[in-house]
Amino acid sequence: MRKQFLLSGVLITVLWGHIVTAQPTTYMAQYGQNAWSTEGDILSCRLTHIIPEYGKILFRQNAGADEIAMLEVWYKRGIEHYQGELSFHSPHCMGEQIQKPGWKFAFQNKGQQVIFSARQARTILDALDEGLLPTFLHRNNNNRREMVRAQISTIQFQEAFQQYSACQANLMPVTFEEIRTSNVFFETGSVRLDEQAKVWLSYVIAYAKDPDIRRIEISGFTDSVGSFRANHKLASERVEKVRLYLIGAGIPEQLLRLKVFGEQRPLAKNTSEHGRSQNRRVEVKLWR
Repeated sequence: MRKQFLLSGVLITVLWGHIVTAQPTTYMAQYGQNAWSTEGDILSCRLTHIIPEYGKILFRQNAGADEIAMLEVWYKRGIEHYQGELSFHSPHCMGEQIQKPGWKFAFQNKGQQVIFSARQARTILDALDEGLLPTFLHRNNNNRREMVRAQISTIQFQEAFQQYSACQANLMPVTFEEIRTSNVFFETGSVRLDEQAKVWLSYVIAYAKDPDIRRIEISGFTDSVGSFRANHKLASERVEKVRLYLIGAGIPEQLLRLKVFGEQRPLAKNTSEHGRSQNRRVEVKLWR
């Protein structure tokens, strides 16, 4: 609930049932302050904006995942769990003043963070791209009758946004959860890695270079065509092929653990060609 009254020449606002003054304390980056930064790789892209003396907002997209935004408040520790409001305003330098409504939000984690969804994050970025100032409004933790206003500046935004967008375009299409247990498939009696196998292994390699990866298991399997001994040998050769491929891509050999199962532990029944094709594989499992 938000209502405004004029009392003895003083404008007051009733916001969610609390009376506050009309002139909030405003936080915003100024000219000369390097408030935007971009960093990232094929696994994660991050665009950060610092609001001096107030906090920061981080836009982030991880490989294979949705984009999010996170507002983190520094200006006062221990902000209580309450609501704020986001809206979009044109800078004062523009002739025609524009104000667009946004949405209400609630502080989380003892009032220090707000997480915005993919759609909300993109709405904020689109507004900045149009030259509008996303504006957060909420009560002052020290004086509940006063308001705090924090604005995201458009100064130097465009250059940082272009770098962030370029990073997003190069993100891998899969998450760690999708890649942590991977199967590379082979033709009958073959140890050759085809192009599809190499593409998937490139995803595995990217995640395997994470310093948090402590073990990589490579397990070899075959279908049931041929003798047990021949299949065990073929599975071992497939494991070796993948092992050398990972080492050649820069994966430390000491992380690798090799297992050979041959025709044991099939994924599917060997009574059909489709089932046999699922069993001719090397499984690569990443452990953090």
